Amino acid sequence: MLKHGHSKIGKVSKIYKVWISMNSRCNNPKNKSYQYYGGRGIKVCERWSNKNPNGFQNFIKDIGNKPGPNYSIDRVNNNLGYSLDNCRWSTKKEQNTNQKSNLFYEYKNKKQCLKDWAKEYNIKYTTLWQRIFVNGLSFVNAINTPARSHQEINAKLNILQVRIIRKLLMYKNFTLKEIGQIFSVSRATISDIKHARTWNE
Repeated sequence: MLKHGHSKIGKVSKIYKVWISMNSRCNNPKNKSYQYYGGRGIKVCERWSNKNPNGFQNFIKDIGNKPGPNYSIDRVNNNLGYSLDNCRWSTKKEQNTNQKSNLFYEYKNKKQCLKDWAKEYNIKYTTLWQRIFVNGLSFVNAINTPARSHQEINAKLNILQVRIIRKLLMYKNFTLKEIGQIFSVSRATISDIKHARTWNE
């Protein structure tokens, strides 16, 4: 057993798993999530690093134990790394609000997240998201485009779209059905991509 008491043969504490996973996705290129973390410059601060002999003790001292089973580590600014001033425990709902796909937009002297704009303009959130992030429309054009007035159906996926799908799956901000609606493909297709049954690079 390690001196901190959170790891022994056959049993590892939940917060120790969080610390191990955090360091792995930032430092280990073989980690399946590395491309979304270490691969884009996200790092663990020296104080919490697994290269620091006291890294775990510092981590648990700084951030404390999980408040509950539905909480996980969250970075306030998704472009910055893991450190005391940028991390917190939060629920999935709170993290969803902090994800890239929930960016805030200002229009007509009003600022709110994309989901709220979609609701206000009576547009499906997945349709509005597709117009901006898949079809490349500006927010203003996307929100003022009449329904179905431009091509919003993609019968076949290309490699760029598949990479976007993988990122969405990683962020866990959408259900498989919602991602399918964005790209006009079936839930089964998204599931195949998720489980690497197709589009293996």
